[in-house]
Amino acid sequence: MSDRFNFQVADLVVDPGRGRVARGDTEIPLPKLSFDLLLVLTREAPNLLSVDALIDKVWPGLVVSPETVSQRVKLLRDALGDDPKSPRYIGSLRGRGYQLIAPVQRLAVDPAPAPVVAIAPTPTLDSIPSTAKAATTAPLAESKDERPAATSAVCEASQQAAIELPAATAGQPPLPNTSPRQVLRARAVKFAAAAACVVLLALIVLLVRELWSPDFPATADFSPPPHSVAVLAFVNMSGDEKMNYLSDGLAEELSTALARVEPLRVAARTSAFAFKGKQVDIQTVARQLNVGAVLEGSVRVSDDRLRITVQLINALTGFHLWTQTYDRDSRDLLSLQQEIATAVAGALKIKLLASDESKLMPGATRNADAYDAYLRGRYGETVEDEPNLRAALAAQEQALALDPQYADALAARADVAAQIGNMFTPNAHDREQLYTKAIESAQQAVALAPESGWAYSILGQTLANVKGDFKAADVAYRKSIELEPGNADVLHAYASFAASFGRADAINVARRAVQLDPLGLGSWGNLALTLYFAHRFDEAAAAFNESARLGYNHVNASWAGLNELAAGRPESAAKACEADVEFWYNQLCLALVYHKLGRQKDAQAMLDKIKASQGDQLAIEYAEIYAYWGDKPAALKALRRAVEIGDPGLLSVNTDPFLDSLHDSPEFKAIVARLDLPT
Repeated sequence: MSDRFNFQVADLVVDPGRGRVARGDTEIPLPKLSFDLLLVLTREAPNLLSVDALIDKVWPGLVVSPETVSQRVKLLRDALGDDPKSPRYIGSLRGRGYQLIAPVQRLAVDPAPAPVVAIAPTPTLDSIPSTAKAATTAPLAESKDERPAATSAVCEASQQAAIELPAATAGQPPLPNTSPRQVLRARAVKFAAAAACVVLLALIVLLVRELWSPDFPATADFSPPPHSVAVLAFVNMSGDEKMNYLSDGLAEELSTALARVEPLRVAARTSAFAFKGKQVDIQTVARQLNVGAVLEGSVRVSDDRLRITVQLINALTGFHLWTQTYDRDSRDLLSLQQEIATAVAGALKIKLLASDESKLMPGATRNADAYDAYLRGRYGETVEDEPNLRAALAAQEQALALDPQYADALAARADVAAQIGNMFTPNAHDREQLYTKAIESAQQAVALAPESGWAYSILGQTLANVKGDFKAADVAYRKSIELEPGNADVLHAYASFAASFGRADAINVARRAVQLDPLGLGSWGNLALTLYFAHRFDEAAAAFNESARLGYNHVNASWAGLNELAAGRPESAAKACEADVEFWYNQLCLALVYHKLGRQKDAQAMLDKIKASQGDQLAIEYAEIYAYWGDKPAALKALRRAVEIGDPGLLSVNTDPFLDSLHDSPEFKAIVARLDLPT
């Protein structure tokens, strides 16, 4: 639309022709996207515009998330000095959209002659004013039309987004006031740009690489670590909820790949996905996850075509560090995933060697259909009930039928098979078959992907929990954190294992996992357990409380009750464990608590309930009960039974506070010696 008039917006004058906003004699510098947003709101005033309508008008033809719109509105408000709590210019209705609430008048202007556009001389670093060199906060453009005026003609065929330039000062060429580090990849672009455009944009990229610092400047109350990033759940734009597995899976796999890159610090998937479907601004996300950058994106699948839009945002400034839209054949997802991970690392100023790139996805497949089945299976694991876990196992079987050498699918199959065996397979023969499949699959996974810390972590879990081979499990767990020290899941799996037998580094490793996963109730629960096994019960209680604040988990709640009892607070323990008396682990807790409170009949009733439902599958738990009750012969008998069946709970035989009374028994010492536990 061509405007032959300016707009008076309260005390502002908006000049569409020159793309400028002024308050009196003072010009308010706005990036082009911010100006475009203000102009759209002004033209439509006083109408309320939905987020979708704003996307269509400000970002035509691009896939943009509602968070991007919210962030752009915030930047515009900041530039205008508009308080969102008491707005003067831009109003909003939560969940509906935005509107210009200031009075608007049209101001007639005389037509001006068309400007003559000249190609400015190539700037050198010495010609850049110090103020421009210091500026590092403008976003990359999200539209193909947002480019320097001098290059618009020759760049018309390009699908690449150009970098916003501020207004030129007298005698100076237009200069970038931003610091993105955009990696231009020809194979990701549908159309090739003209040679002159490529040269100029390459020069700009070269300059911003020189000017931009990888460290995020601290504010008075927020100082995120350098090279820190969170990958949020990607938005499914396909219009079909069944495609959530793809958008979630791609974001999770990218997060895992980036976590393998040193020195990147990547927030765990559990914490990053806590914001899925919520309207939360980027700064809030960053503060809660303690990261300096946030990667968000969207996925749209149509027939055999795949469109993925990703944008990396500096969380302190709200500006884009890098953004890109990929239009590909859906079967190109595998190569595209590594391409995005490499580009993000580059934007965070991490230089990847060829050997580094090979470690991004060490257990991947080249079979697109196998990868699709793998993602479906991993998505099914997020709901830990029997139907979803069995569907997840079937999906991994399908992936392996398509690619028998697919290491990630083998590790995932091992994980799911062990879970089903532990939780949903009462038949001993069927359970043993699942356990055998779990161990063999995990061993194959590490053989095929020796650089995968996750595969080694799964191997450690199966060896410890399924086979009871603690020494071999220890070797696998140690290898897992050596390979992937930035993967929160790998860290807290190791910490849980190491804490069980009292290794000194367990607590520090668990704390590192919490730093990467601050919103994960499982990570806080795991830290609490490491403190519990170290007999630091008050600290454990604080960690259990934080886990409970983040969400309810019945296993964590039971452990919290046991911790209260070990700390000498039986009344508090009873309150925690009586919340769900049908859960057998709460029955274990209450069998101990009621004995401590002198309610012997109630304690025996709880033990009877456990035996009725669990039979002789349990052993170490019966040893705990009898030892706490003071019945050493019965406790030692249960302990011998635990050895016979290879009970994984034997790993904590030395650290379990409810077995403390057995430590002076010669038979107990002999049993521990035969176990040959790790140290």
